Amino acid sequence: MMVGSYYLTPTSDNFFQLIPLKRILYSKESKYQRIEIVETAKGVALVLDGLVQIHEDDEYIYHESLVHPTLIGIDRPRNALIIGGGDGCAARELLKDVDIKKITLVDLDKDVIEVSKKFLRKINEGSLENKKVKIVVGDGRKFLEETEDNYDVIVVDATDPTPSGPSLLLYSKQFYELARSKLEDGGALVTQATVFGSNQYVRIYSTVKKVFGNAVCSHSFVKSFGDEWGFVTAIKNRKSVTKEKNEVRLWIKNKLRKTLKYLNEETYVANFSISNKVKKRIDKGSKIIEDSEAIQVKTSKVSSIWAFEE
Repeated sequence: MMVGSYYLTPTSDNFFQLIPLKRILYSKESKYQRIEIVETAKGVALVLDGLVQIHEDDEYIYHESLVHPTLIGIDRPRNALIIGGGDGCAARELLKDVDIKKITLVDLDKDVIEVSKKFLRKINEGSLENKKVKIVVGDGRKFLEETEDNYDVIVVDATDPTPSGPSLLLYSKQFYELARSKLEDGGALVTQATVFGSNQYVRIYSTVKKVFGNAVCSHSFVKSFGDEWGFVTAIKNRKSVTKEKNEVRLWIKNKLRKTLKYLNEETYVANFSISNKVKKRIDKGSKIIEDSEAIQVKTSKVSSIWAFEE
């Protein structure tokens, strides 16, 4: 929301940050959420329901961390599915991999896709109009239930699980079971998992691990989100493992069409480094997220901005 010449947006644990604004380029209530495109001193940002989704200044850190560490861990991924990601940035990163032949992007909100084509083309590099990318407007979970295709990688780039948001059922055990059933053997799922080390993050990690039998934590600091952002990766019927620096260096050299801005062998290792305190919490695990809880949260009063923080 606007506070003078600043945009006030929540970050983690009910903290807020002020983003200095130049102007608002677009503001509209879609069927599912409020969509805003704002221009700041450091570039354009997409804001959904008051939460920054991408900022031109540092979105590449988030998207490179979401996509490439997972691709490094699987063999020749050809067919990819993105659930969410209507801004086109996750698709941009997948298109850099020489092995990727087809990307299906399923986003609930047509308006986000259209706004991103118009205002974010410089950022997403036209990925939403790339011939390898098939766009489906609809519910990602319903799409998975109905598709007959299997995928080498599923990227869940959904909005955060907030009590009033449209993505609550994309973080439950039942959803991850469905996603796993649509992966090829050796295929991987990666999901954004909100603030690294938070109660909600540990619950998402624990839920993914319960379904896949294995899961790997990673994270990177995204200034526009005001925090260390977390990701969870799991591979079907194979233990997820991290790579050595030399393997990462060779993969980047041989498998990518374009140079990355953030990820290299050093930042890759840093993304998987976990402090003793957070590791203890993650190893201990937490309550599994069920569909029933997600549905209940939607109709109840939750004090936190996060749906699964308790």
